[in-house]
Amino acid sequence: MLAMTYDATTKIFNGYVEVADENSVPANATLVKPNGIVQPYTWDGVKWTGQSVDDYQTERQSTGTTSVGPTAEQQMINALGLQVASLQATVTKLTTTDGGAA
Repeated sequence: MLAMTYDATTKIFNGYVEVADENSVPANATLVKPNGIVQPYTWDGVKWTGQSVDDYQTERQSTGTTSVGPTAEQQMINALGLQVASLQATVTKLTTTDGGAA
């Protein structure tokens, strides 16, 4: 499963980390997902805070920018980050189980 990580000082979202279960979530991560907000997310200790989707859309329309959500480049970077987290978890699992050798 993926946990969302944040900078320990600024509390701003900075990526994902693969965890085995809720007991293995690092100190600077959470399993709580943001709802109805856009990045940048900030962790307040209980929930993610950020600009609402409606406010974001209104702001973009007033500045003439109509694109909503992450750019294609941001989506690609996020997808690569998820792939790296998944690969790291697989390597860790294989390393700790000695590659499944009998």
